[in-house]
Amino acid sequence: MKLRYKNSSISSSLALFLLLFLCIFAVRPSWATPEITARLSETSIPINAYATLTVTLTNTDSGQLVMPQLPGIQLRQRGQSSQFSSINGKISRSTSYTYILTGEKEGKYTLPPISFKTEGKTLKSKAISFSITPMAANNNNLQPKTAPEPLSQQPPSKLAMLRVTAPHKIYSGESVPVEIKLYFAANTKIERGSITLPTITSKGIIMEPLSSSPAQGREEYNGRVWDTLSWQTTFSAIKEGENSLSIAASATALLEQRQKRRERSRSPFDSFFGGNPFDDPFFDNVFTNYIKKPLHLSWQDKITVLPLPAAGRPENFSGAVGDFDITVSTRTKEIEIGDPLLLEIAVNGIGNFNKVEAPGLPENNRWRTYPPKAHFEPIGNTGGGQKIFEQAVVIRDQSITEIPSLSFCYFNPEKKQYITKKSAPVPVKIKGKSNGTNSQVTPKTPQETIRKIPQQQEEASDQHLLKIELGEMTGDMRPLPQRPWFQGATIFFLLLYLCGIIVRYMRKKREGSQQNLRKRMLHRLYEDLIPIQAAKENNDSVLFLRACRVAIQNSLARRCQKHPSVVSLGDIQRILPAASPIIKIFSMADQASYSDKEIPVAELDKLYDELKSELENLL
Repeated sequence: MKLRYKNSSISSSLALFLLLFLCIFAVRPSWATPEITARLSETSIPINAYATLTVTLTNTDSGQLVMPQLPGIQLRQRGQSSQFSSINGKISRSTSYTYILTGEKEGKYTLPPISFKTEGKTLKSKAISFSITPMAANNNNLQPKTAPEPLSQQPPSKLAMLRVTAPHKIYSGESVPVEIKLYFAANTKIERGSITLPTITSKGIIMEPLSSSPAQGREEYNGRVWDTLSWQTTFSAIKEGENSLSIAASATALLEQRQKRRERSRSPFDSFFGGNPFDDPFFDNVFTNYIKKPLHLSWQDKITVLPLPAAGRPENFSGAVGDFDITVSTRTKEIEIGDPLLLEIAVNGIGNFNKVEAPGLPENNRWRTYPPKAHFEPIGNTGGGQKIFEQAVVIRDQSITEIPSLSFCYFNPEKKQYITKKSAPVPVKIKGKSNGTNSQVTPKTPQETIRKIPQQQEEASDQHLLKIELGEMTGDMRPLPQRPWFQGATIFFLLLYLCGIIVRYMRKKREGSQQNLRKRMLHRLYEDLIPIQAAKENNDSVLFLRACRVAIQNSLARRCQKHPSVVSLGDIQRILPAASPIIKIFSMADQASYSDKEIPVAELDKLYDELKSELENLL
């Protein structure tokens, strides 16, 4: 009897776990359909300017990308980026390739479809029409859309040099594409791991982090052949006026004591970033003596940051600078009164997306809105992408037929003016809408939602009860452990006990994970406080506020469910009380980005103590 009970319990447990296993693994992730898209940043390009061509491969990466040849048009690759996402079991991945398009002759052109050959089939993008216009006027004003000119560079040496390509003038808050390139004399041996990423030093210009996998190449400059490493990034202006900045990098060259070197046509950086490590020039002549020569590459220049014009600035301007467009859509075809309508507001283009905020609907009693959720999808490394806001709207008035158009304002550096773009209205269809003029909705009474039980069902229920009672009158002589209901109840409570043990274990594990997470966050906070304290001791209020902003973004990014770099003042105001000192300090940091206002030393000490106390309490 005991053996039977034990086997029954084990079998039930195994069956339950097998069912859970099948439920988990029966839902397999599905890959979206592969496709290729091409997007040109401008359709009218001056002959002395350039446009950015972005080719995006979605859900495919193994194959060959075939770029078309167009007479009079040049395409130069600048870099690539990858992205991976999983939403509701649907997995998608994309790889974006960025090219610079320039023209040699005026006229109208059509770029043929770009092909990608993969798995025995060919994917093609749509053709793109554009025109090459006459040369733009050359003046002292800012022309962000024209091809950036090289800033002053380090004089070429025998072994290496550093060049930076960027505009000399930009607007406050603007993000501009920048190319940083290291040149090494061809066939020069570089010590493994000695190349450092270029770093920037400036009080008014910040640079996006560089990739650890730069583009490799070989080119001729000043009559010599150089192996190159290049990065595509962006400069962002945070302080108006003339700003000095410097970029530095270092490497170690290996010079042979004997000048007997074998000529090669391949890049010496293949062993750094891929390739066969045994086919590397570093391993030639193992017993050859080398002399290490440190290479310190630096670059200094000045960039003028122009203030945004005060004349004509709209009230709803949030600080967005660049070239944007806005679209509003919804997947809901038909709704009922009181049901939420989810709007997808997409702002796409090129610019400082950290200042892009969701355009709001006007408040009235016909609908109710809720705070939107936002996420950013970058395209390439040139500051382009799209920011998508998910806005929930609850319709209260049955007479509504559409959601009105939304307005988004930004400053266009090329046109040097504020531009307001409006989206198209979104049609709304309400279920059960009458053709009359009365827009009031009569609510259903509770009685209307109650399902009445027919008399026949009641009679059948009575007969069923009589049968049950008659069954209980016949006794069961089996022992209690052998009765099926007792065995089922026992198995149920055993499984319930097992679930309790599992829940307790998971709770303790989660508590331990939360404690470890808090320790890591405290460690990160104390690391962020080091530059704040250093700036306070040096009485540098600009660096102090900038470091405070970074510390607040790192500490609140998890709560805001965003990357630290895109956490804004509006996000912080939504999760913290209005009287929180963190909001005041973050606001001061934003204001300091556009002004040179200094903060007294005593005020720095007070702000430091308040920030440290508040951030520690939030963890």
